[in-house]
Amino acid sequence: MKICAVICEFNPFHNGHKYLIDKLKALGYDHIVAIMSGNYVQRGEPAIISKKARTEVALALGVDLVIEIPTIWAVSNAQTYASAAVNIANSLGCVDALAFGSECGSVEKLNKILEAIKNPKFSEILKEQLGLGVTFAKAREAAAGFVCGDLNVSEILLGSNNNLAVEYLSALEKTGSKIKPITIKRERGKFPSSTEIRALIKNKDLNIKNCVPKVSFDVISNQMDYTASLYSGERAVISHLRAISKESILKLPDISEGIENRIIKAVNSSRGLEEMLFKIKTKRYTMARIKRIILSSYLGITKEIQKNSPQYIRVLGFGEKGQEILKKAKNSASLPIVYEYSQIKKLDVKAQKIFQKECACTDLYSFFLNKVLPCGEEQKFKIIRR
Repeated sequence: MKICAVICEFNPFHNGHKYLIDKLKALGYDHIVAIMSGNYVQRGEPAIISKKARTEVALALGVDLVIEIPTIWAVSNAQTYASAAVNIANSLGCVDALAFGSECGSVEKLNKILEAIKNPKFSEILKEQLGLGVTFAKAREAAAGFVCGDLNVSEILLGSNNNLAVEYLSALEKTGSKIKPITIKRERGKFPSSTEIRALIKNKDLNIKNCVPKVSFDVISNQMDYTASLYSGERAVISHLRAISKESILKLPDISEGIENRIIKAVNSSRGLEEMLFKIKTKRYTMARIKRIILSSYLGITKEIQKNSPQYIRVLGFGEKGQEILKKAKNSASLPIVYEYSQIKKLDVKAQKIFQKECACTDLYSFFLNKVLPCGEEQKFKIIRR
């Protein structure tokens, strides 16, 4: 049994994801674990399709076991997100490799960037560049180029998937993990991006069928009128933001450099979510970072909560080979493996608090849908078996 984990969102599952899974199987990894974000994703938005539907699609298209990244870390910055996801992979105790897509397609080049970022000189130059008023991305690229002495290598940081890949490598290194990193080069232009596909879904454009496997298309088609969008819940989000204090904002993850004042000013002067987000945006703060801050506030995720690490391995679904992985993990896992709500209630207080937060986040997820659902969906979640 050769087990490979993939940290993912499958938002939605498209042809590029199928290409990645097929590549891993061609490399000899016969058991695939998806460590997947739940109902919210790292760009600071609700997942366009529920985690239940995305789990069903993943299992139908080559994934054997789906494990959840709890919302607390699914909506965090790249470093925190990668750290939590790698922690889950490590805690299974039986994962041989961790695979991820990247624009550069080279673990060696990604490691060069990681070494540059760890150099004390990197932070010094980064600060100098930011002082000149350049964007964070450009400042970081310049700092990496200076430290590693190769501007071509530093350009790797301009790729969003490369950035996340570097954080995966960093998390593996920090934990002394024996898991082997594997990166599959993203074929630019060969597959439409998740962003492009979500735009098609939003417009109910049936050209989606050319971008995703049939199973994925069928699920998307069935849920076309029930997809989630941050903007569908803008009144709920804005009403929340208008009611909170400056002190509450200061407790949120990723708050620094007086951005709380921009948030308060924008909230009080904006009539819609999009207007508010653009008023908050600066060169230092990307739109994704701002969305994560706003969503974290709405969901009640603070810096303090996010400092915790995953306390359990939550199974969302599995197939026949997934059962084999779970059987092996039963003897190797360093965290409890949970399948249903009744098992959560037997865990310690810290684990229960994390799950309670997950329940609250799921209750709020329905405000981003066209149809608001009753509370308690998380507690009633049934594992997907294939």
